[in-house]
Amino acid sequence: MKLLAKLSALLPLALTLVWLQFLSDRVPLHYNFAGEIDRWGSKWEYLLLPGIALLFAACFSLAGLLMRRQAGTDEKALAHVETNCKLLRVVLAGSVLLFTVLQAVLLLSAGKAAADGAQTAPLPYLRMTALALAFLLIVLGNLMPKSRRNSFVGLRCAWTAYNDLTWQKSNRFGGWALAAAGLVTIPAALLTPEPWPIAVLLGALLAATLASLVYARQVYREEKMKNEKRITNN
Repeated sequence: MKLLAKLSALLPLALTLVWLQFLSDRVPLHYNFAGEIDRWGSKWEYLLLPGIALLFAACFSLAGLLMRRQAGTDEKALAHVETNCKLLRVVLAGSVLLFTVLQAVLLLSAGKAAADGAQTAPLPYLRMTALALAFLLIVLGNLMPKSRRNSFVGLRCAWTAYNDLTWQKSNRFGGWALAAAGLVTIPAALLTPEPWPIAVLLGALLAATLASLVYARQVYREEKMKNEKRITNN
């Protein structure tokens, strides 16, 4: 499973290398928010997104190594690390699937635009991007409450890292908020014209982040007051 998760990062690259054989040398590379093509160039620039997927995989592997090093020989800490590493593998698989879908949309759109001489995107790529990201947010939102206190996975700040309780409560709320942002984005991606799906996605994500931080600060203050009162009574 660990090896499969890492190898999955090669999927966008494999897809791209095969697809590039059927594209003309000059293809559309960028679209504005109106869906108009505003830059053409070499088809080999489409290797950028697969490169990012490989970079994600490398970063996740490095995070796992660093977490294990921080845990040392403490059994409880190592158990938490294994839980977080499992979550990282799921996140990696979800991210790779997202990259693969987006890359397929971009390559298909590029091929159609180059063949037809179009000046606008043949496919609603902003709508499809927002929809793919919305599903990823829902997956991440369901995973966050399962994370354990660490420096790499979950809602991480001084408030959430205060103790296990602040971490659990904050990440549970953060997971709900993130999933809600994804759920709000889905109807926007299906029903509203471009570029509104992306605008709704960014707005919902910002609201979820701010709400999670406000809640984390409140949980931290309550827990800190309890600890201070406990110390004073003792």
